[in-house]
Amino acid sequence: MKILDRYLARQLARAFLLALLAFAGMFVFIDLLTHRRSAILDNEVPWTVVAQYYLALMPRLLSDFHFAGLATLLTLLFVIGNAAQRNELTAALAGGISLFRMMRAPLLLASVVSLALLATAELAAPNARRQALAIENHYLGGPAAQAAAKRQPVSWVDLSGGWTCHVAKFNRTALSGEEVLMLAVRDGAEEQIRAERMFWDPEARAWIFEDGLWAVFYPGQGMPVTKRRITLERAPIVETPEQLFAPMEEPALRTRQELQGLIRDGATRGIPVSRLEAEWHVRFARSAMPLVMLVVAVPLAGRIRRGGRAASIAMAIGLGLAYVILSGATQSIAMTGRINPLVAVWSANVLFCLAGMILFRRLP
Repeated sequence: MKILDRYLARQLARAFLLALLAFAGMFVFIDLLTHRRSAILDNEVPWTVVAQYYLALMPRLLSDFHFAGLATLLTLLFVIGNAAQRNELTAALAGGISLFRMMRAPLLLASVVSLALLATAELAAPNARRQALAIENHYLGGPAAQAAAKRQPVSWVDLSGGWTCHVAKFNRTALSGEEVLMLAVRDGAEEQIRAERMFWDPEARAWIFEDGLWAVFYPGQGMPVTKRRITLERAPIVETPEQLFAPMEEPALRTRQELQGLIRDGATRGIPVSRLEAEWHVRFARSAMPLVMLVVAVPLAGRIRRGGRAASIAMAIGLGLAYVILSGATQSIAMTGRINPLVAVWSANVLFCLAGMILFRRLP
């Protein structure tokens, strides 16, 4: 590695670590004071558990909150901007070193951060997210704990046998529900099952109905009806709780391979999977953010002549907010299924890269 590369690498590594620590420290400080303080004090949560909780949040902060990408952006603007302000860029260019040659160290930093984000999202983030949710629900009264305290309505469509199931009150912890309605239409008949209760029998590996009525309607025959009572009967579906609730779980709890499996299963059963497809593409798009920030930050940093640190920070805040808002909007649209998830999720990265290329061409 040349002297110039070592010099820039040291500057970039130091600035990146400081920026990352600053972002993480501000988040923990603000979250503790505004969101978690009362729950920690009321529940007398040990500080070791609090530390474990925030450590488990770090993979999500790096990716979902864009801390790694924003730290890369701030680092590039700060280091390269300072080099431009001190005329180091001018001296290097006058000495015959091209701008692209000087970008070897920044490119290495952005590539390492992107690969680290990709690996973290696959290897560490799902387990870390589960650990954070477990601590949150056990100690801090998180959303899952609140949901478990009250029974929620659930609906499943395109089940085996063409059934659709609606449960007015379902307990995810006990895997039991009340006020069950199941419907199926096939062969000129409409079947309807109403049950007071359903529950999952782990030994029989089946859903069981209690106290209900199974009716069959024949619209083509003047709506004659056949009915029979249900005392305790096996439900006419084969899906397990894992299969039913997997699409409802937070996608961040899944690896990319698990997401692919859920997407294939949903496509086979005719279940909308745009949310899962969007999350699959988001993993790659967020990991590419440091490289996108490199394309935008370098030509902007090369223009910094006055202001130094203040100009770098102001520019980083503006660009970071613009990227976060645009990428958040496109990802939300992708999850609705109105636009192809591939196009929607990557649109922010593509637009920023195009803007960076235009700035590169206009850089003196």
